[in-house]
Amino acid sequence: MFESFDELMERLKATGYFIDPVMTRIVFLAAKLQKPLLLEGPAGSGKTQLAVSVAQAAGTHIERLQCYRGVTEDKAIGRFDESLQRLYMEFSKGNGESGSWRELQANLKGRDFFRPGPLMRALECEKPCVLLIDELDKVDEGFEARSQSVVSTLWELEDHATAHLMTTFYDHLGRHEEKAEALRQAQLEMLNPGSPPYYWAGFVLDGDPNGSLFRAPVNNLTARSSR
Repeated sequence: MFESFDELMERLKATGYFIDPVMTRIVFLAAKLQKPLLLEGPAGSGKTQLAVSVAQAAGTHIERLQCYRGVTEDKAIGRFDESLQRLYMEFSKGNGESGSWRELQANLKGRDFFRPGPLMRALECEKPCVLLIDELDKVDEGFEARSQSVVSTLWELEDHATAHLMTTFYDHLGRHEEKAEALRQAQLEMLNPGSPPYYWAGFVLDGDPNGSLFRAPVNNLTARSSR
């Protein structure tokens, strides 16, 4: 995002946000190393405004997840649009489109029917953005327990390649594939058109490799559409 420490300082000043050089250097290193920055402090101390100002200084946008007790993965990651799924089923039925039940399920669980939350939008963003997770300490244990695995790489890659891989990965997750299998399929899809391994082979899944992140209430949709 920033070529030098001095560039970051000047751009932050241009936004009207002034911080001491030590904090500016911390922000610069976090951006350079692509590492998260955890800020603690009383309300009104400028934590949220720092994220907003860094985004303005970088010429990008901010994705914000507001945490609170009871926040769910639907709010953080996203959820399937049931009304759009029902509309698709009615459209398919009215146009006499043929296909197996498995094909219909695959279509209903595709990325087109998923409405992303801030975490997924940040992952899919082709241009680097600032992800602000506000008041993280307020989430309950049930929400934290759902973060059982993470996909990561130690390689410094082009943003467009990472965005393409992660979009494909979430698309396979949306089809109720296991997480490890979803990553494998995403990597294969990068391999088949001849994409160099450098862009996809370094991604690994840490944590629990089993289970799908998304749940689509297909059974409920079937019952409603058959009435």
